[in-house]
Amino acid sequence: MENQIFDVLEQKIIQVLGVVSRLKSQNQELARKNQELQSKLEEKERIILTFKEELEQRKKTQNDVDSYKEKQERIRFKIESLVEKLREFEEAP
Repeated sequence: MENQIFDVLEQKIIQVLGVVSRLKSQNQELARKNQELQSKLEEKERIILTFKEELEQRKKTQNDVDSYKEKQERIRFKIESLVEKLREFEEAP
């Protein structure tokens, strides 16, 4: 009877050790996948940061272009006004 109890206990211990071994393997695999995903995430974050910096630069450039267009329009308006005054002056008796 005692031998049978020890045999059952031994079988249970062997089963537990098998489960622990599988869990260790799964844990190692999950740790490897986690590291892989972490690396991918860091790369994506670097790409996003690069895109954000590029977007900010493009916004600044667009603002500069808009500012230059505004200045160009004001200059064009002033020149047209001066040309109109010159025409009026030429037409005056």
